Amino acid sequence: MSSRESLTRSVLYLQVAAALAERIASGQWQPGFPMPNEADLAREFGVSVGTMRKALDKLEEDRIVTRKHGRGTFVLDHRADDLAFRFSRIFDDAGRRVGDRHATVLSQEIDVPTRIERSALGLGAGQKVVRTRRLRTHDGRPCRYDVACLACERLALTDLTSVGDYLIVPLAQTRGVHLSRAVERLTIGEASAEVASLLHLEAGSAVLRLYRVIHSADDEPIEWRVSECNLQGEHHYMAEMG
Repeated sequence: MSSRESLTRSVLYLQVAAALAERIASGQWQPGFPMPNEADLAREFGVSVGTMRKALDKLEEDRIVTRKHGRGTFVLDHRADDLAFRFSRIFDDAGRRVGDRHATVLSQEIDVPTRIERSALGLGAGQKVVRTRRLRTHDGRPCRYDVACLACERLALTDLTSVGDYLIVPLAQTRGVHLSRAVERLTIGEASAEVASLLHLEAGSAVLRLYRVIHSADDEPIEWRVSECNLQGEHHYMAEMG
């Protein structure tokens, strides 16, 4: 069956974009490498150049590719800092991201999700998570305690060898999953004795509690994370709105 014949009658450029994303996920085009030009892709898929251009625009909007004038279309490398940390919003007053590069894994396991984890990730009976606990530091000072859960099936994770002290954006790319958006909820809470000890606070001290779910381009929840943050001093949370 030709590429054209495999497309359904739904919005054509979205179907083309999905087919291109699948090829990228399969490793046919590696991060940092150029893709064939629009005209060649359009001929292969049996669509107009305009349709192919809209499909590539969609991939660029989803941060799967970047288009460089006069040079072509390139698969984005999600290991680059501006992409790897694009869902992190805690900074110091110098504009540096806080705690993203410096972390100590306290524990990691594949486990049955708790009721809250199952609800946050929309998991069914029998599905499992990789649960990772980390302590993050900034300029040598503990600043954040994280508990993060990955939906195993959605990243095709069967053991911990491919996980480790992961960064969610590049990890998802290596597993053929494209991330599109994050939803965050912030509250103020009191640090437990354990968390306070890790963050060098007194028990009961106020912490920023951040709940975050990251979704794939197919809008499936991939990672759920709860962070307890010590924002004393020059650290702050920043959101951009437009």
